[in-house]
Amino acid sequence: MNDLNLFNDIAATLRQLADQLEQVAQAGPQRGAAASSPKKSQPLSVEAALAARDVRTRSIAAVGRGEQALFPVAMHIASTYPRCAPLLAAIKRAQGTTRGVSLDLKKQSQADVSAITTLGTLASRAQLLPDYKYRPSPTKVLTCSAPVTPLAIRFFTGGWLELHAFAALEGVANDAGWRIEPRVNITLPNEDQFELDIAMAGPKGKLIWLEAKTGNNFAALLPKYRSMTKVLGTGESHAFLLAPELTGSPLEVAAASAGMTPVTLEDFVDVISGRLG
Repeated sequence: MNDLNLFNDIAATLRQLADQLEQVAQAGPQRGAAASSPKKSQPLSVEAALAARDVRTRSIAAVGRGEQALFPVAMHIASTYPRCAPLLAAIKRAQGTTRGVSLDLKKQSQADVSAITTLGTLASRAQLLPDYKYRPSPTKVLTCSAPVTPLAIRFFTGGWLELHAFAALEGVANDAGWRIEPRVNITLPNEDQFELDIAMAGPKGKLIWLEAKTGNNFAALLPKYRSMTKVLGTGESHAFLLAPELTGSPLEVAAASAGMTPVTLEDFVDVISGRLG
């Protein structure tokens, strides 16, 4: 009998607590609490931020596990560029042919040889470069077959830069409360189609666009980029051109023609971080 009374007392106490909690929830936050901790403006999704500019999102090519495994390779290229550029150029020339790659490194510095062969080893382990071999001194010749898988071909034709930019900016964007998406395919108000390499959406509908370009033969695209900054409403301050093969004055001239801010592999994270406030 005592046990039953104890059980009933506990049950009654729990019901009272539940009623009190429900009353607190219905009453909502106290005025003082609301005044001391105002709600922050939540960022729109990238798709919603674009829609607010009358830009339709056709698709977003999210980074899957297969590409995430390539982050270390992309980071190595970015951290050693331009030392590893000769191998990247040789791979581009070999794509679509049957002759493969043969790179003589005898005239390269030891630092260049280290950067190039490390890239070859990492890419081979990631199954990007078939039949990779390096014959050290005195031969110093690197050989491999041309990439054949769609993933490898995309990686070596500029995908490495997009992947590195996304990997480097993802944590920064999340910490600042921004949304970030790679390879956002869009339709503009005039029905033209375009791909944003990196798009970031922040509070109050703010938008950042990063264009990552390998090579140096994209001058014809610069007027298009300028018009894009107007459509997206980014202006020069929130649109960025990352083009590792251009440095100094050529990069500044290209960015100015595009109405964008020039950034480099060394500073793009810091520069863009400064615009997230």
